[in-house]
Amino acid sequence: AKQLQVFAATSMHSPRPYVSHYRSVRLPVPADDPITLTKAAIAALEHELVDGAWYVRAGIVLIDITPKASHAMLDPFVPAFEQRNLGKILDDVNHRQGKGSLGVGMAGLKGGPVWKMRREALSPRCTTHWDELAVIKAY
Repeated sequence: AKQLQVFAATSMHSPRPYVSHYRSVRLPVPADDPITLTKAAIAALEHELVDGAWYVRAGIVLIDITPKASHAMLDPFVPAFEQRNLGKILDDVNHRQGKGSLGVGMAGLKGGPVWKMRREALSPRCTTHWDELAVIKAY
């Protein structure tokens, strides 16, 4: 990716003031490494984020994506962590251990509560399921 867009916002429905930030960043060298992209995203918004704000949405959009082979890169310009292929290692671990098991900046993040449908008050599905069709018996 040659460019990325970063955004973060609080909820419009919260009693707290609504805060929204958006920034577009052109990368000096095209990148596909998650650490490089994360550092660029953090640098773009870190001075705008409000302490104490409850951000409910944030994201990164990659723009101007081209094949890696189309960019001639000299070794002095490749960051040390990219030479160690950390992006591929992250992908390999997530493939083996399950999606989201390892990532950049995932410390302290946990998933939401486990949601299960309550089936105790399920209505009969006699109009959509043959095995639950109403039966009338004649006497």
